Amino acid sequence: MSKIGLLILALSCFVGLRAAVPDDLSDVGVPVTMLNYNVVLEPHRSKTVPASLYWNYIDSMRCYSVHLDVPPMIDDDTAGDIPVNYKIQHADSVLAVGKFVVEGASGYPLSVQLLYDAPGAWLKMGYKNWSSPIAVPFDARTTGKFGVSTSLKVSDNDLIALQGADFGAVEANIDTLIAQSKDSLVGYWDYFDRNTDIDRVEYHPQKYAVVPAKTKGQYLIVYVGEESALWKKGDIKATLEPTGFIGNYNMRWLTAKRALLSDDVSADYDSANRLLRLNFPLLKSSVRLRKLPLPTRGF
Repeated sequence: MSKIGLLILALSCFVGLRAAVPDDLSDVGVPVTMLNYNVVLEPHRSKTVPASLYWNYIDSMRCYSVHLDVPPMIDDDTAGDIPVNYKIQHADSVLAVGKFVVEGASGYPLSVQLLYDAPGAWLKMGYKNWSSPIAVPFDARTTGKFGVSTSLKVSDNDLIALQGADFGAVEANIDTLIAQSKDSLVGYWDYFDRNTDIDRVEYHPQKYAVVPAKTKGQYLIVYVGEESALWKKGDIKATLEPTGFIGNYNMRWLTAKRALLSDDVSADYDSANRLLRLNFPLLKSSVRLRKLPLPTRGF
């Protein structure tokens, strides 16, 4: 059963800010599996005014931002399509420059939305109807802070994020931990086969390492595959705790989107054939891993 915490943050409005970077950002600071950041701007009556949105903000040199030229208020529904210039940056580096094409609508404020749903993130904007989205970079693991800087009135500034579970990461060198152990379960493991659709358990078809946990007799399954927005090398993917039956372990498993599976989830180690079976009976699924021969290296 998936247990995901729902994190809802209401960000305060930054009305009247003219600084290049907001000085009062609201923090998320946890891995997320979904995010919706929505800002509503009240256009000036007669002139174009700049506005900037920030995300993954750690400091001025570690953040992403989009800088917009917000056109003046629309008084005529016949205005047609309106181009809105944008510039996307990582710190001071310009990543992209372009134009949103927004359908004009009188009496509506301008909404700007940042959406993340693994594996990608998008920006879109609009008055009454949304523009076509554009892809933007997003760090779902170190989410940091979010905010807006503009002299325009900000009538809405809200963030909704679905928080992913986290077991932490192994800081020690994986190769060293494996080399120091004489336990046959410890080592590098790769996908071998399955008995049903592995999408049910959101399985990464990647390489893993099994290393000893701090508690004697317990183990950690560590992610050592290709890095993504949610997963880095060294992240703990699962924990194994012995049940008292030879080769059988209770397991707590994080899916590809960091949902926690822990109810009636287990693992069986077949030392003779060097196979580790991960069992998800409530999802009617299992996956087998095969141990890789040394000198396989994870880093």
